[in-house]
Amino acid sequence: MKIHASVTYGASKRSDIIAVSKDRKKIAVIEVKSSAKDEWPVTDARGRKGFYHVGKFWVFVRLGAGVQPNEFYILDHKEVRAILTGANRIYQRKHKATHGVLATAKGVPKIKLAKVAASKNQWTKIRSYLMP
Repeated sequence: MKIHASVTYGASKRSDIIAVSKDRKKIAVIEVKSSAKDEWPVTDARGRKGFYHVGKFWVFVRLGAGVQPNEFYILDHKEVRAILTGANRIYQRKHKATHGVLATAKGVPKIKLAKVAASKNQWTKIRSYLMP
């Protein structure tokens, strides 16, 4: 099984890795987020056209401390959208309870480890997409 991949460079990119199927018919856009904490900020998640689309994947890397290995959590566009939508609903509900109105300012949403734990080392999501 061959998957061709390339790292992307630049300050205003929308992906970190581009992977292409062997027959060059499918492309996976992969965004990598790393953190030593149990959460990852996901910038520009709200209102950005094309943020969620088929073939878009996120790899959340939890950096190991000392000799502990890094952990990898792989999610597709539907999973990330569901997590962020749910987190936004909770935030809006809490904001309204405290301030009497919904929040209007845009913050930086975060994805918590507890929400991605079931996706640990699920590299097959990307592989299955590129090589059905």
